[in-house]
Amino acid sequence: MQSSLLSHFSSLSPGLQEDCFYRSAIVILAAAGGLLAAKLWRHGLHTALLSKLSVSEQPLGPFLVVYKTVTGPYNAVPQAHKELSRLMVDVGFVHHTMRGRHPFLTVLHDNPKLRPAESCRASVGFIYKSSAELRTPEDAQRYEKLLRCFTAVKKGEVQVALFPRSRCLAVEAPFLSPLSTIVASLRGYPMLTAALQKQPAKVQQQLQGSLEVYLPEQGKAVLAFPLEPREQLIAGK
Repeated sequence: MQSSLLSHFSSLSPGLQEDCFYRSAIVILAAAGGLLAAKLWRHGLHTALLSKLSVSEQPLGPFLVVYKTVTGPYNAVPQAHKELSRLMVDVGFVHHTMRGRHPFLTVLHDNPKLRPAESCRASVGFIYKSSAELRTPEDAQRYEKLLRCFTAVKKGEVQVALFPRSRCLAVEAPFLSPLSTIVASLRGYPMLTAALQKQPAKVQQQLQGSLEVYLPEQGKAVLAFPLEPREQLIAGK
């Protein structure tokens, strides 16, 4: 069958052979494009691209966070989250059924446009408790004491910190897959930067980094610039 097709193709004039070749190439590219589009659709890329984003001033936190700080290019942050998620399950912080579904955050301490990529710092962590369960300072102290009993904290594999309630410039975006977070960053950060430039100069100068909060169960990500001054955005005790 294959040889008969080849002999039929070779019997065609050069012009027809070239026409068949280009038609076949178009069909193959169209099929590949369709498969790629279907894959991107499954990852929610269409929603991330088409959703309407806007900047608002809103409070975020408090969050009691188990985290670790990494140094290097920010495109390696998703891998750091995967490793932390695996560790959280292994040491018993998170039940295995909640792996990948638990709220988590990223604090980007540096501007990669102003600092070499290899020395940029990021704190990646999962949110152990949030505002609904941290109504008083005593609540936070009680949960912190519990977390410090874990061996991973005692050994310094991870740290514990309270991210206090903070006034922020924020953009909410769909969070359906790692691809959608990339789109959210590409769309959200220019909007946040433009909104920050409208703030007083003092507020702009005291900005220490950005906060990203991911809520898988809600399908939502929040990118934010905390506006209130403090020594550090996040710091273990």
